Amino acid sequence: MSAKKRQKSLFGAIPLYHVEADSICENYNGPVHVPSKRQHNNSVAKVKEEVISDDEDEIIDKAFQAEVDTIIANMGQPYSAAKETPELAAFHPSFQMVERMCSEILGGAAWILQKSEYQHAETAKLLERMLRHQAIAYLKAKRIGLMGDSGVGKSTLINCLLDTPGLAHQGSNGAACTFVVTEYHAAWASQTKRFAAEIIFFEPAERETILKEYFADHYRFTLEDVDGLEEATRRDYELRRDTTMEAFLAIYAEYPEFQSEEAAQEFLDTATSDRDPMILDKLFTWSREVVASCEADNSVVERAADSAIELGGKIERFVKTWNGDDILSSPWPLVKLVKIGLHSVFLSRGVVLADLPGLSDVNQTRVKLTQLYTRDCDFIFLVARVGRVQTDSNTNDRLLYGVCRALGPRKALICTRADEMDEFTKPRDLAASPTDRQEHDQILRSWTSLSNEIKRFAASLAKLHGQARAEALDEIQLLKLKKKALHVMKLGVLIKMRNKKVIAAMQKKYESTTKEKNPLRVYCVSNEHYALHQIGYTEDLMPCSMDIVGISDVRLCALILPSAHKLKKLQEHCKGTVKSLISSLEGWCLQSTMERRVELRALVAKPREKTSSVIATFLSELKAHLRTIVIDGIVQSRPDWTSRGSKAAGGWAQYHHATYAAWCRNQGDYHKKVQGRTPWNATLLEPVMKDLYKFWTLFDTTAKDASARCLSSLNNLLDTVVVDIKGRIDFPGADLASIKSFNESLEAQKAVIYSRVSEIRTAVEDLSRNVKLDATTAEFNAYVPVAMKPVYRDCAAKTGTGRNKVQRALLENAISRGVPFQDIASKVEKAFEDFFETNRNTFTTKLEKIFDEILVDFDLRFRVQEVHDPSRDELRRQLHDFVVQAKIKIDGPMMEELDRAENDSIPTEGLLSG
Repeated sequence: MSAKKRQKSLFGAIPLYHVEADSICENYNGPVHVPSKRQHNNSVAKVKEEVISDDEDEIIDKAFQAEVDTIIANMGQPYSAAKETPELAAFHPSFQMVERMCSEILGGAAWILQKSEYQHAETAKLLERMLRHQAIAYLKAKRIGLMGDSGVGKSTLINCLLDTPGLAHQGSNGAACTFVVTEYHAAWASQTKRFAAEIIFFEPAERETILKEYFADHYRFTLEDVDGLEEATRRDYELRRDTTMEAFLAIYAEYPEFQSEEAAQEFLDTATSDRDPMILDKLFTWSREVVASCEADNSVVERAADSAIELGGKIERFVKTWNGDDILSSPWPLVKLVKIGLHSVFLSRGVVLADLPGLSDVNQTRVKLTQLYTRDCDFIFLVARVGRVQTDSNTNDRLLYGVCRALGPRKALICTRADEMDEFTKPRDLAASPTDRQEHDQILRSWTSLSNEIKRFAASLAKLHGQARAEALDEIQLLKLKKKALHVMKLGVLIKMRNKKVIAAMQKKYESTTKEKNPLRVYCVSNEHYALHQIGYTEDLMPCSMDIVGISDVRLCALILPSAHKLKKLQEHCKGTVKSLISSLEGWCLQSTMERRVELRALVAKPREKTSSVIATFLSELKAHLRTIVIDGIVQSRPDWTSRGSKAAGGWAQYHHATYAAWCRNQGDYHKKVQGRTPWNATLLEPVMKDLYKFWTLFDTTAKDASARCLSSLNNLLDTVVVDIKGRIDFPGADLASIKSFNESLEAQKAVIYSRVSEIRTAVEDLSRNVKLDATTAEFNAYVPVAMKPVYRDCAAKTGTGRNKVQRALLENAISRGVPFQDIASKVEKAFEDFFETNRNTFTTKLEKIFDEILVDFDLRFRVQEVHDPSRDELRRQLHDFVVQAKIKIDGPMMEELDRAENDSIPTEGLLSG
């Protein structure tokens, strides 16, 4: 850089900030000398020459100069997720071009049919099919559940992902802030305001069940004598009592009996049992009145607002306890689900986010709701704090077992608070790679050089006056900004090192435990730094770069599954539906007469009759594999499970009598400082999980093979039609061009059959996943916990002298008899039997519709006799010309653009199943 250019860069810039010299030169206390004009000009020239003696480009490493400039340029510029273009097939320009092509082709055919003078039942059928398939019927939005402990930042993460601060209620100090399952949807078609909400209550019978559970818990943990219990057990009673009291005070806040905790306790103390009919009747009646007062229409309340804050105020009492000045009931314990609709580019791309109550919530009703909801999720984000994720047993258990494990590759671990990094941390503390260490050291050297440059500038300020001094102050301020930018870059490199360490450790642990070939997706994010980007950060609060913040990466992860499904659907639409419809048009244009049409039609209709037997064979194969692999495996393994369970029960017998009673009272799931968290049901399930995961892996493989054979059988039915037709092309009146076109349409229908069989296979996989969860998890409604519930209840009910000995005997006897495992095989078999019985006709009907379409297509192509009609001939000519161009477009540009959309995007293999 020339001296002239350097001078301009240092002193000729437009002033950025006006600051006092004392704020820059804090160590300068000398006198101020006012020189003559000539002395001043000479002094300025000399100082300028001194100041620009070093090239600024040499102060900051060239590798970081662009990033530093970008950080400064983006100050005050709010970041918007709408700017992001996911590198996924469904959002590729070529994908959208193919969608338009499909719509234009079918729309063009419909237009020709509509404007024609020739109107007939045959053309009406063609028109209806073109219009019906003009818009692609994508599957519903994919549901992504955010699960984890209370206070790990799930709600804050949702606000960041949705680019809408304040939408999801955020707690503090690790307290639970999500009381109700809350879904976030793209704005509904009927939505008139920017934000809308639907609050869905439980049905009356469900509400009564919940109130019974709350009341029974309150009675048990309040009225039982706790004087003889140890301190930890007494605290547990108090916590459970406070939880139920919180729910009652929220629901019935407007009733005198619950105006205060003392009044509520006095009312509830009148109960004579945990099922007191008078108390329960009042609670049921009041709950109906509370729901009615909310203006619920069929158990649904609707609210709308123009801002997130306004909507939050309108739905506050439905999602948490009301804290306003006036007294209002807060019926959140009776709310099943809250749906919020908002205008969001991210959600409109095919995603529904669900904020779930924490799994460590003391309110077990909320935990149960989360467990039930996750069964229906397409993808799970397991959220945990980055600083504790490697040692947190809860997070590791949820990741390696239960619904997260069952989802296979359709999950990700999100580590929050990535910005929590000690700035004095050294790369060696993070086991950083040589490349990362080098980057850190280069930034540090640039930061040090810039600090020295600022000091040199400051030392020269006393010799400058007037405009030259103002320009120098502006340049110093710019250098200080660059220094701050380098500081956050240095912090960002440290965070990146720590993140790599955490990600590698969690992926290694997951792979070594599960043996899964798909690596675990792990993301480290900073909600706090993203919030600064959202509002447009200032020099006082500079966040790390978006690459380090990680929110965009999580958004991309959330869109992988909907993109994969959309791509698959578009491929089936192009290669199957559109090709088949254009072939139908071509067939009608070539419509010919056949003397033996009835005979040929019977051949075409024959495959439909065999569809039900193909499905029956498929389901029979699944049933046989289930019996020989899973059911027989369970029966053979049960003695070993029982033996291991008895051994575990012998270890529990060593607990202190009060501790043992606490575990029985809490359904085998309790924790103390000495024993830690040792869920008895989970311990009983350890050998079950080990064996059943092995059985189920084999079963899932055979199920995929069976679906492949089902697909092959259906395709063979189409091939049989082609062969039969070819064997009869010598009959009188045969039109070879028409027959060839019809055979091509049959080939195109194979893509549609593949799609329907894939849907059936997915339904079987979902069933398999949920049954496996029931058989292998300690969730409240799974097989083993349900079998053990009466055992624990009987143990807890024992009182008096020697009760501990009786409790131990009851539990050990039940386990030695195999009670926890005795129903697993029968329940697994029944679940599949019920599924087969319920869905057999549905599966058959889906496939029969394809063969119905084929038969309609045949009828459109061939007839016994035909009367001359000029308007029909003209329509045929127009459609024939259109078909020629459409086929060129489908086989050429459309397929090329479809391939380009897939090839230019992030691979998504393995996400459509598992």
